[in-house]
Amino acid sequence: MLFADPMPSAGHAKFDLAALIAECDANYLRIRRLFPDLESCSEWHLALPVGDQEFSVACTVEARDRYTCLLRIAQPSFFPQSDFCQFGAPNLLVRIYLDTNSAEVVEMQRERAFRPWTKPQSRSGQAAFEKLHVNRFLGEYLDFCMHHGALAEKSISLE
Repeated sequence: MLFADPMPSAGHAKFDLAALIAECDANYLRIRRLFPDLESCSEWHLALPVGDQEFSVACTVEARDRYTCLLRIAQPSFFPQSDFCQFGAPNLLVRIYLDTNSAEVVEMQRERAFRPWTKPQSRSGQAAFEKLHVNRFLGEYLDFCMHHGALAEKSISLE
C-alpha cells in the first residue's frame, strides 16, 4: 500500500519511508547493472528504440567523491510529450550513495523541490511531485533502458 489513511490534522497522507528506501536500493542495483564500471567511467551513451525511432540516452557523472556520485541521466534527443512521458524528454539527476548501496533522484526536469508527501490535488488536478513517485519513475526508466537499450559508447576517465 503506497499510502496509509490520511492524517486529518495535517491534510495529507502518511509517507511510506520503507517503500522509498526499497525503491532507492533497487535503483542502485539497476544502475550498477547498467553501468558496472561506474567508478572508472564518466560518460555512457545508450541507444534506445521507441516505436520506429531511436533515441540517445546520455548518462554523465557530474560529481564524484569517496561516498557519493552524482549521475545525470538525460535523453537529449527530441522526445515529444505523449502518454508515455508527459514531461518531455527525461532529465534526472541521481545521487548514488556508494557506501550504502542506494540511489535517489535529487532533480527531475531541473526541478529539485520534492516533498515526501502529496497534498490533495489542486483545482487544476495536478498533485505535487512526490519522492516515491519520482524514484519509481527512475526505476521504470532504468528497467526500460536495461531491456531495450544498447550501449552505444562510453568514455573512460583517468581521474
